[in-house]
Amino acid sequence: MSSQFFGLEIGHTGLTAFQAAINTTANNISNVETPGYSKQKVNLEAQSALRVYQKYGSTSTGVVPKDITRSRDLYYDQKYWANQASYGYYDKLDYYMPQIEEFYIDNTAKPGFNTLFGDMFNTLNALKSDAGNTAIRAQAVSEAQKLTNYFNDTANQLSTLQETVNDEIKSTVDNINSIAKKISLLNKQINTIEIAGGTANDLRDSRDLLIDELSAIVTVDASEAKVVNSNYPDMQTGATSFTLKIDGQILVKDNDYFEMECVTRKEPYNQSDVDGLYDIQWKNTHAKINFQSYSLSGSLKALFMIRDGNDEENLKGILDASSSTSQIVMSSPSITDINSMNLPPAGQITINNANYNYDSITFTTDENGNVRSYTFNLSHAIDQAQITKASGQRIYVGEAVNYKGIPYYQNQMNSFVRNFAKTMNDIQLAGRDRNGDMGQVLFAAKDEEYGERHFDYDVTAGTSTKTTDNGYCKEVTNDSKYKTYYKTYYLNAAGEKVLATEDDNKNEDLFRVSTGDDDTYYRLTAKNININDAVYRDAALFSTTSYYELADDWDGRNPYDVDPDDTESYSKVFKDGKKTVLEKGIASADLMDDILKIQSEKKIFRGGGADDFLQVIYADITVDTQEASVFADNHLSIQAEIDRQRQSVSGVDEDEEALNLVKFQNAYNLSAKVISVLKEMYDQLILSTGV
Repeated sequence: MSSQFFGLEIGHTGLTAFQAAINTTANNISNVETPGYSKQKVNLEAQSALRVYQKYGSTSTGVVPKDITRSRDLYYDQKYWANQASYGYYDKLDYYMPQIEEFYIDNTAKPGFNTLFGDMFNTLNALKSDAGNTAIRAQAVSEAQKLTNYFNDTANQLSTLQETVNDEIKSTVDNINSIAKKISLLNKQINTIEIAGGTANDLRDSRDLLIDELSAIVTVDASEAKVVNSNYPDMQTGATSFTLKIDGQILVKDNDYFEMECVTRKEPYNQSDVDGLYDIQWKNTHAKINFQSYSLSGSLKALFMIRDGNDEENLKGILDASSSTSQIVMSSPSITDINSMNLPPAGQITINNANYNYDSITFTTDENGNVRSYTFNLSHAIDQAQITKASGQRIYVGEAVNYKGIPYYQNQMNSFVRNFAKTMNDIQLAGRDRNGDMGQVLFAAKDEEYGERHFDYDVTAGTSTKTTDNGYCKEVTNDSKYKTYYKTYYLNAAGEKVLATEDDNKNEDLFRVSTGDDDTYYRLTAKNININDAVYRDAALFSTTSYYELADDWDGRNPYDVDPDDTESYSKVFKDGKKTVLEKGIASADLMDDILKIQSEKKIFRGGGADDFLQVIYADITVDTQEASVFADNHLSIQAEIDRQRQSVSGVDEDEEALNLVKFQNAYNLSAKVISVLKEMYDQLILSTGV
């Protein structure tokens, strides 16, 4: 049977239990503002009953604190982590997109494209009325220089931003590795405590807070399972197995973590990419992590979208059967306009998920100048069996990134300046300058490797014929003032030149002309466009007229090829002689009408006039900027609501804790009262019984 003093022990259990409850309440109150802290609770249960061999069988022995648990709901945690990834993604876009938008702002404080473009054409319009005015000519060239400077500066700002984003990718990966390491250490500490029978509530809060931080960077999937005795499956060891995954790949497993690492790309993916861009791979397997995965989100993915986003406008096509071990031929290319090409001049081409470096590219065009195929000259030969196996399959250069990031806006500017420069240069080349000489290009490309490029390869007066090894020849004819037309001929059995047709058996080589990329406007970019040095130094070289008069007895020679110093020949070509023609050339401005049409009438950029450039670009930017802002705000609101729900379970409520404090104090006092009453009873029993 129980001792006569057993009641004191029962009162003592009450004191102990409610002392623990009061201490836990005090801990809750002291952590009311601690980030990530989960409210803790003492779980009480009746102590094991004592058998007393009486009719009633057993008697209760008081209360005991079973454990101290934290109030946490995994459901709300998972909802919070999923939303955090989306919020981190759009919040990072919302940080960088306004910076890109800022580059294209045009106002009084910061003159942009519209202002500079308008100033240039206002000056050109004035030149139309006074073509011989040297000052206006110089001003027109100067305004054109300001426009090229605008594109140079904007392209360089985008490149600088790309470098900044690239650096942030590196620091973000370092942060992920640091978080993973901390979580693995916490896992070890948690198991050490809980295997010994304790509870590691504060350590679990620290781990969950780290996951909260990580979930804004990448999409995470966390799971935990209890570890049982392998010999006795019903026996729990007190340990748990914790797994944290990113896109299905394990980042943390119990006490181990797997690092990511940044590796520098050997070759650029886009023509205007800066050097040293990072890709991310697992350090242990070297497997690349694809941050374009639809299952991934977070700020790190947003950084890749901003840095690499090309709106999926990378070059794609089909591996042609004519490819060899040293040359890959791509047919049916996705980009047929030379001026829209954005692939790097030296880079990587992907075939069956394998990358092959190429040193240079050439391409063939049809009669309209559209690219029919690309040829990539490989750095190292590959096996013919691989080519045969992949023949007819899809191949591509770089990566298709479904977002309008920095490469997209770089390429849009490149496309514009190429079309604009070519249109202006073609007119200039077809005309004559103030001295009466043949015109020169106004816009050139300047870079450290090649110096100044003039892109005047395709403007040839008269007719020239080049016979190829297989009997084909290309006839180039200037049918207008500044347009070059191509026709393809071949020699028949009689040696006669015959115009090839689509139905001709020789149409395999129909309308094809091989040209190196060094001679095309593909080499002109927003970063290197500039004014031709000769024209910049002497504005008299700017062409305003195509004026010349052919003599009635002209013998068919190209008037541009006649030596003006050859008086006899010159008089046959020009009706009034050298002096008169030159004077007319100085005063005439018939080309200015064609030049002024470039401003809005000619289709220069995405189906519109040149003056639509900023409006089109700004429309792209503002849509993506507003989308990022709206979705960031939406997910922030969702975050607040989910956190409110989560805090309703795990958060510390000051009023509730104050009430608990009073409740547990009363319970403690009652337990003390029990002991006090029993003391009086024992005093009566010991001191008064038997007297």
